[in-house]
Amino acid sequence: YSSTACVQLQDKNPMYNESDHVEVLKKMADICKKIKDHEKRIYLLRCVVVYQQCYLLEDDDEVWETHAALAESLQAFADAGGTQI
Repeated sequence: YSSTACVQLQDKNPMYNESDHVEVLKKMADICKKIKDHEKRIYLLRCVVVYQQCYLLEDDDEVWETHAALAESLQAFADAGGTQI
């Protein structure tokens, strides 16, 4: 699944190089962390993680931070009485 997402991202953006993608992902992750709606935030963070795993090393801090934000969001969603997404 994630490799398909990578191919789509590359196909749509022939003008961008890898460092541009990494910059965009950083911005996306920052925006996601500010979203108040737990469900939306979880969905978007999951998307960001997929792309990050395409362009960053697995042990990259950015990937860990996104995973941490995702875990936090899932916990907040559960605490707020949310059901399975």
